[in-house]
Amino acid sequence: LAHPLAYAVPASIPALGIGSTRYHSPDPIRAMPHASRALLIDALDAEAADINARQIHECAYADALDGVPSRLFEAPQPGVRSGALRFPVRMAVTDAGVLPRQLGRLGVVRSYPRTLSEYSEIRPHLIASPRALIGAIALARSTYTLPTHSRISPVIRQRIIELVARRR
Repeated sequence: LAHPLAYAVPASIPALGIGSTRYHSPDPIRAMPHASRALLIDALDAEAADINARQIHECAYADALDGVPSRLFEAPQPGVRSGALRFPVRMAVTDAGVLPRQLGRLGVVRSYPRTLSEYSEIRPHLIASPRALIGAIALARSTYTLPTHSRISPVIRQRIIELVARRR
């Protein structure tokens, strides 16, 4: 289900909460189950290949979107490759505030559906009024992330780049 076209199926089921931020109180510290340790070892073995794939996609996005107003961050310094899990961009949302289906089907998701000040667990700890966070609200409403995982093909990546570059 990690493929962008297949990922749309579970992502469309609201009860799964995929892509949403939910607060859960931390569990007490306990020993890691044997099955989890085995999965961790497998994941660490595959880590280098996964990081390389993310770096390839990140560099392709950065190069292709250089100078496009939707770019959120500057390109990394020469010789620096982050291997970020997602590549952030800013885009205007449609009138309904919804990402166009073409991009959603390709794995592009809105990064922050709301600001931290909009979470009831955080609000009592804020020093500033939530109304003073206009920049944070604008950023939360316009930040999207592009997939960088190893299952993104160059063809899908190019289609994402074309669609993002058109949404200035």
